[in-house]
Amino acid sequence: MKYWITLVAFLMIGATPALGEFESGNVLLSECQSESVQEQVFCYGYIAGVSDMLVSGPGRQVIQAADEGWYCPPPTATLGQLVAVVVRLIEAVPEVRHHSANSLVSAALIETFPCP
Repeated sequence: MKYWITLVAFLMIGATPALGEFESGNVLLSECQSESVQEQVFCYGYIAGVSDMLVSGPGRQVIQAADEGWYCPPPTATLGQLVAVVVRLIEAVPEVRHHSANSLVSAALIETFPCP
């Protein structure tokens, strides 16, 4: 029962723009591919923030409760590598680009760097 409550809460948070879901995959992709240094810095910072949240923040408990697996980036992974992984996913699946950037970044990182 606790699993379902946590999962429903996570999905409700993900569907509520007022809680900070201001970026879509379309916007993040545009920023990551921009020639503007300011937009690229935002892209890198956004992805670094999501990665940090998955490794040590409340996201870790939500992932565990939802039985989604764990995110374990190798210690030698660079931020540039994480950005490339996220951009590759968003480009490869254009039908989900309208979803929240947070959910797309999380999915890309968890899928690419699962724990052994």
